[in-house]
Amino acid sequence: MAQPNPAKIEIYIFLPSEVNQALADNQTTLADLLRRNEGLEVEEGNAIDPAVNLPESRDVATILIASSALVAALTPALTRVIEALTGGKTLVKEMLLEPASGGDLPISAAATPGHVMRWTERPLNSELTIKGPLGIEVSSRTS
Repeated sequence: MAQPNPAKIEIYIFLPSEVNQALADNQTTLADLLRRNEGLEVEEGNAIDPAVNLPESRDVATILIASSALVAALTPALTRVIEALTGGKTLVKEMLLEPASGGDLPISAAATPGHVMRWTERPLNSELTIKGPLGIEVSSRTS
């Protein structure tokens, strides 16, 4: 009997310019590195960042598309492939999409219909339950 396809999750990836430049210089993508070096089945694409829902500031973000079973393996795998690519230390943080409220709202958002969302860092000791998009922020670690 054929197994059902596992649910696919969109993971928004926020990369610093030096990582984007290293990917371009090496003519590769994060998905290629994760497949080749880590054996992870991921696809790469682009989507509008759901946290930026003001019409004047629609940012396009890189997304990785993977099964929900791979999400837990993705953060350490990203750390390894990016450190190998750049030769530097990398800090990778998991981010959750949550409704913004009160003082978190930009001035122009008060007149914008619909929900305003923001990315917040997921606490390290929390259990990860995927109910919506997941984000991963990558930055250089100086120490």
